[in-house]
Amino acid sequence: MPGLETLTPDAARERSRLFFEMRKQMGLEPVHEIRDLTIPGPAGGIPARIFAADIPRPAPALIYFHGGGWVLGNVETYDPLGRALANQAQCVVISVDYRLAPEAKFPAAVEDCYAAAQWIAENAGELRVDRSNRDWRRQRGREPGDRGIADSPGSKRSQAGLSIADLSRHRYAHDRAVD
Repeated sequence: MPGLETLTPDAARERSRLFFEMRKQMGLEPVHEIRDLTIPGPAGGIPARIFAADIPRPAPALIYFHGGGWVLGNVETYDPLGRALANQAQCVVISVDYRLAPEAKFPAAVEDCYAAAQWIAENAGELRVDRSNRDWRRQRGREPGDRGIADSPGSKRSQAGLSIADLSRHRYAHDRAVD
C-alpha cells in the first residue's frame, strides 16, 4: 500500500474515510452526549461536534482540531478520538472542522480554528462549558514554558476568556506579519 504522502489529496481523503468506516464497523465507544453544530466562520459555517462525558455541567472543555496536515480529516473521521477524549478526560470535547488545503490556501484553516475558539469562548454558557479554568498546565504541574494545549491566561489570544490552542500562535504571528 503506497504511503499517504504519495497520494493525491482526494485519494488520501478516500483512504481516510475508508479507515473510519472500518473503525465504525468494529464499534464506536459510547459517550453520554454527541451533538453536531455549525460555528460561524470567516468563510461560512464551520462544522463542529460536541462529545460530553456523563459529568456535571458546566464542565471543562477541550477544543480539538483534528490532524491530517491541513489536508485530510474532518469531525466524522476523528469521531472515535473525540469520544475517547471526552470519556477519558471527563470533559466536554468540541471537535472543530476547518477548510482543507489545497482547495483553501493558508491561512484559511488557522483562521477557521481561531474563529471557532473565539466563538466557543463567547458561547461557553450556551455550550455549558466552564470558561473559568483557563490554564490547566499549572494544575497538571507542567512548566510554564511547556507547549501544551492551553495558552497563558494573560495573553492576547485568550482575551475571550478561554485558553486558545497553539494554532492561535500561528494566526497571531500571521496577523503581526501582515500588519
